[in-house]
Parts: sequence; structure tokens; C-alpha cells
Amino acid sequence: MLPVSSQDDEVDDDKLREVSFTIAFELAKAAHSLSDGELIKKCLILASSVLSPSDMAKYEKIPLSRQSITRRIRAMGVDVKEQLKDRAKHFVWYSLCLDESTDVSDTSQLSTFIRGVDRDMNVTEELLDMIPMYDSTRAEDLFESVQSALNDADLPWEKLCSVATDGAPAMVRVKAGLVKLIQNKCKSLGMKDDVIGIHCSIHRENLCAHNVKLRNVMETVVKTINSIKSSALSHRQFKALCEDFGGDFADISYYCEVRWLSRGKALFIFFNLLDEIDVFMKIKGKPVPQLTEDQFIIDLAFLVDICQHLNVLNVMLQGGSKQVTDLFDAIKAFKETSSLYEEQLQNKNLELFPFMKKTVQARLANEILDLDDYIEVVRKLKKSYEERFSDMQTLDPLFNLFAVPFSVQLNSAPDQYKVGLLYLQNDRILKEKYKTAENIVQFYEVLPRDRFPEFSKLACRVISMFGTTYLCESVFSLMKLTKSRVRASLSDELLTASLRLMCTNLRPNFVELSKRKNKS
Repeated sequence: MLPVSSQDDEVDDDKLREVSFTIAFELAKAAHSLSDGELIKKCLILASSVLSPSDMAKYEKIPLSRQSITRRIRAMGVDVKEQLKDRAKHFVWYSLCLDESTDVSDTSQLSTFIRGVDRDMNVTEELLDMIPMYDSTRAEDLFESVQSALNDADLPWEKLCSVATDGAPAMVRVKAGLVKLIQNKCKSLGMKDDVIGIHCSIHRENLCAHNVKLRNVMETVVKTINSIKSSALSHRQFKALCEDFGGDFADISYYCEVRWLSRGKALFIFFNLLDEIDVFMKIKGKPVPQLTEDQFIIDLAFLVDICQHLNVLNVMLQGGSKQVTDLFDAIKAFKETSSLYEEQLQNKNLELFPFMKKTVQARLANEILDLDDYIEVVRKLKKSYEERFSDMQTLDPLFNLFAVPFSVQLNSAPDQYKVGLLYLQNDRILKEKYKTAENIVQFYEVLPRDRFPEFSKLACRVISMFGTTYLCESVFSLMKLTKSRVRASLSDELLTASLRLMCTNLRPNFVELSKRKNKS
């Protein structure tokens, strides 16, 4: 405050304002020299509260500096990581989900998710770490990175149950892949239970879908789509034509092999825009004769139908917090459904192929359609599923004990479970609780652990398993948005903290973080 000589002295308002602004400016300069954006903002708000209270709201809306935002993201990321470490101390079993991708700066990033279960069947599914790898990405390098992440989180190897990967050679090579190195590490520590290696179900399903080929239909479709979208002008003209036709679709979709659902969507839209595409290609002087051939259109309709069935399965496999048993049940159901598809086609029944049925009725009338080629496609698809998901047979006994313990035959159960299985199947109260439980996890929450220790341990193992690398793929999509071309210099530490906050189910302890900030 400015000293006043006496009550009778008049204070020059302009002088007071000038001096006050000078003080606020000097405070702001001092704060700026300390690179503290928050202090600058506080100085401005303080000066405004004295000089112009009505303008305080404007200063309060001033965004924080990039340094302040960076510090807060790091602080919240560390807090979430500490919460995860605290929870990890109580895990009975945990599993890992691993995948590797390259960011915009050509740094290989190893995404590591963890799913752990405590004694009360509480499930924690979080990003354990995003590990940058600046050199090679051999199995040995991946193993060292995983080992470092586990040590940093104080996670014991003895509680590791399974590892889910995308099936890359460095991950699953029989003699020296990452999964094999992890299994060898656990065996060296004297673990009785083997670490289970799981190849991502979505990735395998996508590989199986690549066997769905028929007379180069996809080649024609992709070539036509690329021709339409080859230039901005051509693309705009096609969309204008679609609007003139007044159909349900205003544009076609690109096909990308690495995207799970893109082929089914591209074929579906292409099929529904056949007339528009045919007209447009003729206008452009690039006619595609196949677009008016009955055989090509029927083949296309068949592929649309089969890809629709595949996409339904694919959507069922996506998402986080899904039980591995549910995913494997969906795969098993599709394998059996493919047998039904084959049987229906052999009987000339097209009820399960609605697009094909409608096309055949419209174009062939009373002509007899040869379905042998379509039956062969379904057979190849079925065989591919049987080969790529052959590990389901070895895991089925384990999953049956977990999911349907009251239906398991005693002779088919491993010796260590037989006594507990007899007592469990003859317990009327537990049988009723099993029937009324909303899900299998809810049943194991009420299962007496002291009476059925082996089944409680089994439940924790299976519940902790990942069935896909969906979470890794999701975080890579976030990584591309976060570390883009305009933010290529984003540090790996800040990238990890940002991604951790974007995909966490935990909540940063804002009260404690605020207290620490005020103390500092």
C-alpha cells in the first residue's frame, strides 16, 4: 500500500493506478524469469482484484503455460503409476499384454498392459509402461524391457500367469522368442505352473479372414475404389453423383488389410453402390465390365455375406475387460457355425447368405447356381480356424473347470482338483449361487477360499488372462494422435504419462497433488 500523509491529503487515482500496475508488472517479470506460468497468472489476478475486480474472470481464464501443463501431466502420471504399484502388491496372479509399434519419430515403443487379480477377485487392468526402444527389437531386447518394467513396478515373476502377444516372430519364436524367454525365466525361479503364451484372438481371426478369396473379386474392388479416390476432383464428382442418385450411401470406403473391419465395410458399401460406380467409371472413360456381369455380382454378394459374419465375430472379440473364456467360446461357436454354412450351401439353402440370396433371385431367376466354389471357400475358412486356434483344445479343460465346474466330469479333471470338485458339485448352496450369479466372477467372489483353495487360485489365473492385444492396439491409436508430426519432439516420459492418463481406470489423487503443490 502507498503511504498517505493525512486524511485531508487527496490521493491521485491515476498515480495510484500507475504505481500498482508497475508493481504487478515487476512481479510478473520476476515470475517469468523463474519460468513459472502459474505465478505470472496469480500476479495478474491479484493486481486485477485491486485495480479492476470486474476483469478478474478474464485473467482467471488465461490458460496455463506449456511448462505448467507438462509438470501437471507428469505429476498425475506418476500418481497413477504409484496407485498401480500399490494395487500390484495384492495381486494373486497377473498377466501381460505386449505389442510393439513405431511412433512418428521412428522410435519403437513397446506397449505393456497388465491385468491383475487380488484375493477378493478385484480386477485391475492398466497400462504398465510404454517402453521406448532406440536400438534393435530382438526378443532379447524385448525381454530386457519387460524385465525392467516388472522390476520398476515391484512385480514378482512368480505371480505371472500368461502373456498375450500379436504373434510376431520376435514374440513367439519357439526357441528364442520373447514368450519362450519369459517361460525360461519363470522356470529358473522354480515356478510349478507354466506361463501360458496366447496369440491375440483378433489377430488370428484377421489372418483367417485373408483366406476368403474368390476369383480376384477383391482385386477388382480395390482397383476401382483406388481409381475413384485417386484425385480430389474425381472423389468430389463421385460423391456428387451419389447424392444425385439419392441412395443410402454418399461415398465409398478404402480397404486396408491391417484394419480389422475395413474389408467387410468396403465390400458392403461397394455392393450397395454398384450402379453409381458403374455409371461413374463409364463417364470417366474407365469402364469396369465386371460390374455388370452376373457371376461377379454374385461372387461379390457372397463375399459381403461371409465378411459380415466375420465382422460380427470381430466386434465380439474387441474391447477391454473381457474374459478369455468368453472370447474362446465365441471363436469355438464360429468354427461350428462355419460347418453350418457349409451344410446350408451343400443343400442349396442361402438363408444364411441374404445378399447372395437376393442377388441370385434377381439375376438368375430359375437357373441353377453352382455353389462348389463357395463351399470350398467356407471349407478353407473352417480349416484355417482349426489350425490357428488349435491351442484351444489344450486350454479347454482348464477353462471348463473355471467356467462350468458343476458340469465337469470327475475323470476329466486334473488330480489336484478332483477332491475339491466333488465337494463343490455336492454343495447345494454353492450350486444355487452359481445359477443366480450374474457372471462367473461374481460366483468366485462368494466361493469360500479356505474350502476351495485350488479353485480360487484357478479362478484368479483365468480371470487375469488377456485374450487379445486390443488394449495395445488402442493405445497405439492414441499414441499417433498424441505424438503427431506437429508434436514429434514430445519426450518419451511425457508421452508415457499422457497415454497412461488417457487409458487409465484409476483416478489421480487430486487432493494430495494439490497439497504437494501448495507446499512447494
